[in-house]
Amino acid sequence: MDSRKVQKIGLKTLAVSLPKHWVKTVGLKPGDLIIFNVQPDNSLTLKPSNMIQKGRSELSEIIYSDLCNEPNLLERIILGSYVLGTDVIRIVSSRRIRGGCIETVRGIVHKLIGIGIIQETANEIVLQCSIDPLKFPVNILIRRLYIIVSTMFREAVEALMNFGIDLAKEVIDRENEANTVYWLILRLLTCVQKKRDMMPDIGIESTFQILSSWSITQYLERIGDWAQNIAELVVTLEPHYKFIDKGDLETISEASNKAYEICYLAMQSLYKRDLKLANSVIDEYKKELEKSDVLFSRKNLDIGCALGRIEYAAKRIAELGAEIAEMVIYSSVESPNELCETIEKKPKIKF
Repeated sequence: MDSRKVQKIGLKTLAVSLPKHWVKTVGLKPGDLIIFNVQPDNSLTLKPSNMIQKGRSELSEIIYSDLCNEPNLLERIILGSYVLGTDVIRIVSSRRIRGGCIETVRGIVHKLIGIGIIQETANEIVLQCSIDPLKFPVNILIRRLYIIVSTMFREAVEALMNFGIDLAKEVIDRENEANTVYWLILRLLTCVQKKRDMMPDIGIESTFQILSSWSITQYLERIGDWAQNIAELVVTLEPHYKFIDKGDLETISEASNKAYEICYLAMQSLYKRDLKLANSVIDEYKKELEKSDVLFSRKNLDIGCALGRIEYAAKRIAELGAEIAEMVIYSSVESPNELCETIEKKPKIKF
């Protein structure tokens, strides 16, 4: 560890000399530009401008489509490359790319933000991803994802209450929109994990917030999956609507309303960093839904099973809301608040 004393130059300017060995290593010369980055802990990182230029490398991925002969494997590898932060994805083949692979590539491109096909030949498809993180603050994207999945949940239950098959099908289709935002958030969080200087650009204040944002995003995506599951069950119930007991519907409606409220309050506790509200959300879930068990329509097994699965999905959504609230508490403890504060006692450094 090297050290330098701060010196005063003129009336207001403070200066620190640079270590000679570092200047020589990076090839710094008089007149060169140095870039300063303030880190979350208020420390500074210094980089010569020529290192900034070199740091903008392009990350590429080559996918051998010949070997992706299992269902959905190619799509999942492309998704993984996208989330990893890859700039260029090349899908190659030793012979003509199979028609199924081409359809898969074109289909996944329409599901992802900021990626497109820039070159296509008989045995190669090149995808280019260009996303400006400044345009996508993570907290705004998480809000957007919550709005999508909560709307899916509310409308899936509404479709059941009103026997609305068309509305249920709209919920199923909207799952693609939720996944699009979900994958974009994961890509940004992966990129900022590798390049910490990007944290302020996307609204991340600390390294722990990367983890908490990732977890909350996962919970929200699973809420969307359960909402889609409910909508699919509503569609299967279409032939049985006139045999469904109204009391069973009221039971599901009550459980769903509680689940929706738990998720809503959990997200409010996230926006406000309100630990007391988050704690009350967890207690509400444990009191109302954690151990509840309902039997539906013993007269018709198909109806009873479908309604039971819908009620189970509502409980799982409530559980995910409680998990969001738990993550809010864990992440809020890191920053000073009215209930607690973290005090770090640093050892004295001797030079």
